[in-house]
Amino acid sequence: MWWLSIILFLKSALTAVVIVAFWQMSRTDRLNTGASQQLIRAQWISLGGYFIILFSEVIIYWRLRYYQLNRRLIWGHLTGWIIAIIGMPLLYAIATIWVSSQFPAEKVQSGLATLTSIQVGVMWGVLIIGHLCFVLVLVDAYKKKNHPEQNTDDDAENFLNDYNA
Repeated sequence: MWWLSIILFLKSALTAVVIVAFWQMSRTDRLNTGASQQLIRAQWISLGGYFIILFSEVIIYWRLRYYQLNRRLIWGHLTGWIIAIIGMPLLYAIATIWVSSQFPAEKVQSGLATLTSIQVGVMWGVLIIGHLCFVLVLVDAYKKKNHPEQNTDDDAENFLNDYNA
């Protein structure tokens, strides 16, 4: 449960860095002020969405804390979040710097478009796999346990009568 809080904190820190970068670029005229405001607004909205989803999952895991849960599925869910929310943006930033420094200016745009497509595809794939693990955790937690069949015969109530002396 505390892992989700750590993920939210790290995502908030990364979003703050992105917002500061957009703000700095808008101040130095590298980015249109209207476009930077849209990017900053989009970052705030995505952070709010992440917060709502992660907070609801923390509450669900907190309610399930006494259940016997499959730890591998829980770690699959958390790993999906970590890769999608923290790992992919960091790898994307590193790859963007590499593409910008290795390719000529006319090819950078197409390289960044390809990188963006790869990043979005991998991020959504990992999130889907991670949340399939989460759904399996919920199914496992709430499935009915197999109870021994109860005998409905009239003699079942008086099974100790045979031993009374």
